[in-house]
Amino acid sequence: MGSALLDLLFPPRCPFCRRLLTERHALLCPDCQRTLPWLEGDSARRTGEFFGVCVSPLAYRGPVREAVHRYKFSGSRSYARPFGQLMAQCVRDQLDGRFDCVTWAPLSARRLRQRGYDQARLLAEDGHRVHTYALSGSVVTPTENLTLADSLDGIGRADCVVLPLPVAGAEGMVNTPLTRSALPLASLLDALSPPQILCGGRVDPVSAAMADARGLILRDYFAREELTIRNAIPTAEGCIGILMAERSRTLWGSSILLTGFGPVGQALGVRLAALGAQVTAAARRPAQRALAESFGLRSVPIDRLGQIAPAFDTVVNTVPAPVLSEAVLARLRPESLIVDLASRPGGTDFAAARRLGLTALHALSLPAACAPETAGEFVAQTVCEILREREGSA
Repeated sequence: MGSALLDLLFPPRCPFCRRLLTERHALLCPDCQRTLPWLEGDSARRTGEFFGVCVSPLAYRGPVREAVHRYKFSGSRSYARPFGQLMAQCVRDQLDGRFDCVTWAPLSARRLRQRGYDQARLLAEDGHRVHTYALSGSVVTPTENLTLADSLDGIGRADCVVLPLPVAGAEGMVNTPLTRSALPLASLLDALSPPQILCGGRVDPVSAAMADARGLILRDYFAREELTIRNAIPTAEGCIGILMAERSRTLWGSSILLTGFGPVGQALGVRLAALGAQVTAAARRPAQRALAESFGLRSVPIDRLGQIAPAFDTVVNTVPAPVLSEAVLARLRPESLIVDLASRPGGTDFAAARRLGLTALHALSLPAACAPETAGEFVAQTVCEILREREGSA
């Protein structure tokens, strides 16, 4: 289920340039297809003292080298599929009929502990058995274990149906960005019956009411506390990346104001402090401020923002309410940077920030943007938790 869930929620990206892939069954984007250092004929083969012949589809340089490094050392497991298919095609072209067995070179125990997975084994196996619908325009390639259905026939036999994030878009249609086919949510729900369980993200009241009217249970995995806490990690890491890219000074030694101290504020605060930043958390509840202090951070009541603002040139907001008003922004240092992580409309007066000459960025959906594979794994874990709870109560 995990592989299909990743493709459904976070469309795959080209492993070499990391652009979003939209073409059906594409392994890489059109630009990389044209410009990568492809090897053909004799240039694709090497011989050596300890092996008969070694073949490769691409020269190991530039974006190819960078992509391989991300796959081996940065946890980009999703590259296994495109890399594996490129290798398979190269083997067919260069070594057709010249081998008796296909295997991989196992990773050492030490390397396995360091990386957490064996990238070579991922290339050699595909352990998922899934059925998908409305993914016909995606890069999901049908295999023995993966079926791309062109109708809802048989969906009534599924124990669980996983819907995208958000569940529905305009006019009651299921959010299906990977296909041009329109899928009315009502049609999907009509094909189901109790006690089937549905899991979706950001379930709106209309969708919930439609499911309830049919006696179906529609669980919102995005509203689950464990997913909020897990998503705080890639959100914090993504925010740090933005701060490092937008600022001209190191985080070490910088004074950073953090508004709000929920899961995202907590994850970000401790990471900034670990990098040597002087973090002040502005929170409404005394318990939140006490927690910040227990982490070694400074804390102030959030209603004192206007008083303390002159001490900062970098502010990160996590509060989905208007806390960074024009009056507060006007007291920040000139050319300050504001990164707003709160959901729309955010907690910053962006128009006032522009008038004051401040840089204000609304950084939404950082887990999907910065760590799509991790974000998909977190959703899969949450769905599995929902199913385990259901089994425990049955």
